[in-house]
Amino acid sequence: MPVIAATRRRPFRALRRGVYIWELVVVVPFILLLLLGVIEYGFVYINQRHLAMAARTGAKIAAEQAIFDIAAIKDEVDRHLLSAGFSGSATEVVLQHNVGSPVPVVISSLGSPVGPYPTGPALPDASVVPEGCVRVTVLVPFTMLTPDLLAAFGFSLSSQQAQQTTTLCHEAL
Repeated sequence: MPVIAATRRRPFRALRRGVYIWELVVVVPFILLLLLGVIEYGFVYINQRHLAMAARTGAKIAAEQAIFDIAAIKDEVDRHLLSAGFSGSATEVVLQHNVGSPVPVVISSLGSPVGPYPTGPALPDASVVPEGCVRVTVLVPFTMLTPDLLAAFGFSLSSQQAQQTTTLCHEAL
């Protein structure tokens, strides 16, 4: 009778052990990137709401002023952003209005407008709104809105600016 040598077979798990580690090394960075992206989007979304509220507050103050005082508008915007947890030192407030002028006037809190601010749609002219309109744009660097979690992956937002704009009709005093 022939003797058959018993061959020992390795279990399936032992063969797959190296594959599990390789899958972990490949998949974890993508999952981490997705998780950090969702967290960063949440920060930006919530803080954009605060920025929009600050722009509304600034536009309300501007709409009620007879003589436009950009410093008072910026102080109010900074106060609102400070109550939301932002430092107001890096904010720029741009006021556009056509009150008493057929051509829109642009006033910036920094002296001259630095960042890109919306030029359109055009402010309604005197035939539509006789008192004129005011538009307040609040610009802040993205570093104020988010901790820049994706910079480690090469997706940095530090050179970007966030802005929110509100247009209101000027109220005659």
